[in-house]
Amino acid sequence: MIGQKKATDDLEKTKTNNQNRIISFLGIVLAILLIWDISLDLRKDKNLSSANLKESNPTVTSETNLQSSTNIDDDPYLGDKNKAKIAIVEFSDYECPFCKRFHDDTFNQIVTKYVNTSKAIFVYRDLPIHGDASIKDATAAECVKKISGNNKYFEMSNLIFQNLTSGGQGISSDKLIQLAGQINIDKNQFATCLNSNNFKDEINKDAQDANKAGIEGTPGFVIGVLNEKGEVKGELVVGAQPFSTFESAILRQLSGR
Repeated sequence: MIGQKKATDDLEKTKTNNQNRIISFLGIVLAILLIWDISLDLRKDKNLSSANLKESNPTVTSETNLQSSTNIDDDPYLGDKNKAKIAIVEFSDYECPFCKRFHDDTFNQIVTKYVNTSKAIFVYRDLPIHGDASIKDATAAECVKKISGNNKYFEMSNLIFQNLTSGGQGISSDKLIQLAGQINIDKNQFATCLNSNNFKDEINKDAQDANKAGIEGTPGFVIGVLNEKGEVKGELVVGAQPFSTFESAILRQLSGR
């Protein structure tokens, strides 16, 4: 009887040990599956974030002759549309440091050599990627255009670029009102417009057209032949490239190559 009881106890211990091993094994399998699932989620998040708009690094060489097209819409422009053969359409964000670099280093050269000589027009369209600060800057410039037209728009544009640090820090409403006053814009009229949010649809349309043109970051440019309907068909320039890159694209479009 004693021997039989001991055999029974040993059998129960063996069964218990086997059950514990199975539970441990299943626990390890579940842990592996959980880690794998988390890994997949992280990779999905990474892929989604990489699809978002970004700032275009000017150190990355722009692809040559990458075809693109867009339109000038009713956006602010410099130059004579009736004489210019081509349009240079910039999709930009005031809060983007590379956009600021382009306007500090290259913009005036393009205007002097090609816009002021009626060979091209320069069009500014909004592509805000830094949230509310970007939209506020864009709205401020649009308000100036509404009040006083294209040339004043670009005066305000220059002041905005000069008075921000970029990167989403923004400019206060009081400062924007002060800047508008510097270029003889009625401050009360400007302040009312700034707080109206009237340009939301306009700014969204610019962003949609940028996407259609294949622009994935700021600044992005479509340089091409301008037709009577305001359509621009030509090539894409990505980032705050040196003046020579822009000039090469401009000359190709002027020559029809």
